[in-house]
Amino acid sequence: MATRNKYMQAGACDGSRSCVGLFRALLLKELNKNKIIILRRASGTYKSSVTSALRELSNTYGIPLSTLKQSACSLKNLGLIEYGTAEEPKELTITKTGINALKLMATELDETDS
Repeated sequence: MATRNKYMQAGACDGSRSCVGLFRALLLKELNKNKIIILRRASGTYKSSVTSALRELSNTYGIPLSTLKQSACSLKNLGLIEYGTAEEPKELTITKTGINALKLMATELDETDS
């Protein structure tokens, strides 16, 4: 609650401006190209383990696998994607929060293209 009040006191989201814009800016600052690629892959219909998905992205985009693993871990910690472990395998999936993040970023990208 204190963080929310701090932003509202600073005028970042005081009712006269859209809070969506603030959230978009925060997302775009946190999510780099690699994280966006992983999010989009997780939102697709083709399901696989995180390792398979990251290997595919590494081969497709020429991004080191270790970099993608670090980005995926960050996305998981943010609650934007979910995946299992070697002991408890689970397909790479995007969370509802991750879907909303992609929608917000798509809106921002659409606005900057015009």
